[in-house]
Amino acid sequence: MRFWNLIGVPVLGLLCLLGTLGCVDSDPVVDNEETITEGQESVGEGSEGEVAGPVEVEEVTVGSEGNEESEEEASEEEGGEEETTDLTCEPVGEESPTWYGDIERIFFENCQVCHSDTPLYGAPMSLTSYGDMEGASYSSEGVSMIEMIGARVADGTMPPSSQMPMTAEDREKLEQWVAECGPEGDPSESDLEVPVKAQVPPAPTDAEIMAFSSNNYPVPLDDDHYICFPFTISLDQPMDIVRFDFELGEVEVLHHIVLYGDPEGLGGDVPFECGGMAVDHSQFMYAWAPGGQPLQFPDGFGYPVNDGDKVILQIHYNNMKKLEGLEDSTKVEIYLTESNEEEVGLAAIGPLKIQVSPFSEGYSESACSINETVTMISSFPHMHETGKKFRQVVLREDGTEELIVQVENWDFSEQPYFHTPVVLNPGDTIITRCDFENPNAYTVIQGENTEDEMCFNFAYLYPPLESAYCDEPLDLEEESAVDALPGECAEGIVMAPAVDGTGELGIVENDPAYLTAFPEGNWVLTEVKFLLDPSVLDEYQINVEQSTLEAQASFQVEPMVEDDRQHVVLDMEVGLILIVGGGSAFPANNSLSFKGILEPSEIVGGGMTVFETECEAGQVSLNRLRLQEVEGTLQGYITFDVALANVNESNYWLTFTKVEEED
Repeated sequence: MRFWNLIGVPVLGLLCLLGTLGCVDSDPVVDNEETITEGQESVGEGSEGEVAGPVEVEEVTVGSEGNEESEEEASEEEGGEEETTDLTCEPVGEESPTWYGDIERIFFENCQVCHSDTPLYGAPMSLTSYGDMEGASYSSEGVSMIEMIGARVADGTMPPSSQMPMTAEDREKLEQWVAECGPEGDPSESDLEVPVKAQVPPAPTDAEIMAFSSNNYPVPLDDDHYICFPFTISLDQPMDIVRFDFELGEVEVLHHIVLYGDPEGLGGDVPFECGGMAVDHSQFMYAWAPGGQPLQFPDGFGYPVNDGDKVILQIHYNNMKKLEGLEDSTKVEIYLTESNEEEVGLAAIGPLKIQVSPFSEGYSESACSINETVTMISSFPHMHETGKKFRQVVLREDGTEELIVQVENWDFSEQPYFHTPVVLNPGDTIITRCDFENPNAYTVIQGENTEDEMCFNFAYLYPPLESAYCDEPLDLEEESAVDALPGECAEGIVMAPAVDGTGELGIVENDPAYLTAFPEGNWVLTEVKFLLDPSVLDEYQINVEQSTLEAQASFQVEPMVEDDRQHVVLDMEVGLILIVGGGSAFPANNSLSFKGILEPSEIVGGGMTVFETECEAGQVSLNRLRLQEVEGTLQGYITFDVALANVNESNYWLTFTKVEEED
């Protein structure tokens, strides 16, 4: 399957804001020091890009709790000049951290892509030498640089939440250094070894280069400004992208760049302000953020494109310094060659099943089994607004665990793009977990809309996985088991053993032969099939033949009541394992315990539908029953209302057999 087709699955279409690049060896930091007011433990309430101007500082406490300055210490000197607030320092011991012995490395690994010798990407100052630590902070003359650094690290603002977090050991060491007024130490103690970035091969000389540029765009005086530039790819024949590269324009104000595919051509022909996401169903192709590098695929591998394909270049500017007269011509370049034998693929690795109750916290996790050796080139973790944490690890066949990517404090507006060169071997298992916090009055489910949720790592891999998705339960047998016990609405109902079933393609059509009143008595399930709409088959690459089904159902029918209505109790549990794409197993279990009154559907041939619900529990809701009496059995379809991405109902064909009293 070609790569372009892989990312055409609709659920992959909703990619949102892309923020700073998070890397262990090159963490970008955009400084935005906020107001510090008396009594606050944290600094400001803004996020990256929301910057407070110079402020008067009444009091700052750094390094120990409850260590407050007296009013006399914070008072103004004679003549009306404000005295710079001093740190309250602890005595420096023999084991105390120093700049050269301990802290220089921490700053290099976490700060200096932006806070470099020449500050870039919106950072207002350099943080590369001990001399940079001296004096006042950039935004507040009354606060020392070391104070501000300590406060920003203490409240979690820096490093930004979109990056790989600072290690606990380094955080503790930095906090101790700040509390001791930042001792310099002996320069001979410096053990900083500058790590070498992964080497990007030279650009191919035989490739055709196509550039997408902002073309002298006038940069506004805004802290955050998103602008999208639409383009159409013109080719004589299908080709492969073998390298993504960039040429930066006004680096002092560039926050990030994203190249999106626009399969529906919604971007039009002229630049437009575009918020976080370019257009609906945008398809992530490439991104640059501070510290980013060109992306070149191995020899023989490529990313397929065709004549007429639409793309959108999105640029996020952060002009916190209010620099005037800037015209930016940043560009992304693609290097094109004839189609290669091998393809780079994009896979969405993570759980498709998400459900978070109103005003509560929850999580979703899944596995992805690796059956052949593949290399993960890069990662783009993706959640929506109720996301809280993202973590993905690889569990090696020998039982050891290695971190692939982690975002500790999720920020919807700052979604990182990670360089993750990890080799995955047969027998390895990728474990993905997302934590959510739902402040809404509705249940959050998996889906494409912003109010829904996702939990994916959109990962570049070669060779591609066989499926655009990789989602398996952590314990397949436990998750798909049917217990054959009555639900909470069906106490005392006659139960029967679970039965195995199969799947088939088709849709349910109304038929005048469907009953509008059911024979009284107790009925149990003896045959079952799941019915799959052919459009869903194409959309989700489901292998019907390999998917499995186990189900139990009991149906108690009472005498008719007035107006052709009938009281029933229905208890059903389905253990359905859908095999997706190249073999990923996706549990799509349905359970329902229902007690209530049914009535004939208003649609002719529509069977019986719900008139009144007295009790209902489970993962789905009863929509209707379309059954016929066939040789003493009830045969037909049951339809459930479900909430899974863009699927809103599920259908099963079944046979109920009546249970005689002596049984």
